[in-house]
Amino acid sequence: MTWRLARRVVDRAAVRFRIDEDRYHEATYERLRARFIANGRESRYGEPVRRQIVERFEAVDAHVTAATSPTDALHIAEAVLSIEAEGDLVECGCYQGASTCKLSILAQVTGRQLAAFDSFEGLPSVGDADRRDQHMRHERSWFTPWTAGAWHGSLELVRTNLEAWGELGCCRLVKGWFQDTMTPEHLPRQIALAFADVDIPSSVRQCVEALWPRLARGGAFFSHDVGFVRVLQVLTDHQLWTERFREPVPIVFGAGYGLGDTSRMLGFMLRGTDLDYEYIKSLTIQK
Repeated sequence: MTWRLARRVVDRAAVRFRIDEDRYHEATYERLRARFIANGRESRYGEPVRRQIVERFEAVDAHVTAATSPTDALHIAEAVLSIEAEGDLVECGCYQGASTCKLSILAQVTGRQLAAFDSFEGLPSVGDADRRDQHMRHERSWFTPWTAGAWHGSLELVRTNLEAWGELGCCRLVKGWFQDTMTPEHLPRQIALAFADVDIPSSVRQCVEALWPRLARGGAFFSHDVGFVRVLQVLTDHQLWTERFREPVPIVFGAGYGLGDTSRMLGFMLRGTDLDYEYIKSLTIQK
């Protein structure tokens, strides 16, 4: 077999794999979508409300470029609708506003407010220690060279997308670097759920340090970076938890592998060392 012919065989196999993977992801989404809606039978937010949420989420996906998957949004939505914690919602890292739109819809449904923080200039400039990371579920050669300005979405673009596909009225956009903006004057007094998609380990630490003390008991901190090795090292840093927060290191649900094959980057931590199994499980789609 010549190299050229062998290459064609490999390419065909790769195409078939991608098609099969796409079908698998679509089937997984449809299954979780149906389960999310059906969970309304035992929720204060019934099936009609949940069906409308899904339809609006799908409109966002059709019109706004996203860095998160449709199943990511369902996992977060189930937590927001099921959580028994007072407070508002917080987002760190908006990109072009897809997740911001979805979180604003959830804020409107649940009567909360959303504070969304972003530089709106892309990623910051970082030193060598923060420039690369490795994903737990990819081959060893898969690294992330974080560069200044990457994943940029302007404030005007995010606001326009919110006006068209989200709920701008219950959303406050805060522009600037996290170390400058995540201060008492900009943060909610109490937080029920936070979502951070910030990529860089130092940015993850800034978000945790600012948000965790304001997270209500039973509140959730969702991260879209739990697949990265160096981010996990930050999230489970013993010194951070025992010396700064004087709490045990929390469980990172989804650590390294995400909440499923279609949500490989998503995981969460819960505030409270005495939360029972039933409450933790109630925040998941597959209750």
